[in-house]
Amino acid sequence: MADRATLNAAMGRRELMLGGLMLALTTAGLALRPVRSFARLAPDTLNRIIPQQIGGYSFASVDGLITAQTDDLTQRLYDQVLTRMYVAPGQSPIGLLIAYGSAEDEGLQLHRPDECYPAQGFVLSNMHRTPIALAGHAISATALTAARADRTEQLLFWTRIAGIFPSESRDERRAIVAENLRGRLPDGVLVRLSMTARDAVPATARLTQFSQALIGSLGAPARRLLMGQAG
Repeated sequence: MADRATLNAAMGRRELMLGGLMLALTTAGLALRPVRSFARLAPDTLNRIIPQQIGGYSFASVDGLITAQTDDLTQRLYDQVLTRMYVAPGQSPIGLLIAYGSAEDEGLQLHRPDECYPAQGFVLSNMHRTPIALAGHAISATALTAARADRTEQLLFWTRIAGIFPSESRDERRAIVAENLRGRLPDGVLVRLSMTARDAVPATARLTQFSQALIGSLGAPARRLLMGQAG
């Protein structure tokens, strides 16, 4: 009987220790789970904070831009998407797409132009990184040419994850993981400018000027949205 009592007591202590360990692991897991450190965008925020006049260009239409093929994909990836065509006398129209995303979990993704354009029949070429000076900060943007039978576009875009400007999809994933390990759920934005043109050099220069005029026209909340801490 004494041996059984001793065994029962030992088993009870073991179960108590295991229960305590499980509780500690659960508590630690909850403590380490990334949390959102910013408020969700209010409805129609992008439409309100992005001006309709940028430099010598004026907002003309929401149509004419290459976008993701399915609305379902856009809804899954982004909280809000802004698409606008801007026009100026004597200049080719410029397309502006801003897609802002956040996540309740670690599932933040940004659908980059070098992924969505080929899905719609475009062949990419001349893709290269290009630093651009925005609001006194040099950020890493990407320029490329996208061509198919009916049109050729020159693109300039950047992505922001938290305070980082990743140049490739794998860098975006690393930035997201790094923020998660710090206990934070990052937000992210894709800013894409486009122009129908065959000659990449002058078109990229024009898109760069437009991006600088865009950032220069924004208030502080909008700069923070597009550029993070750099804004």
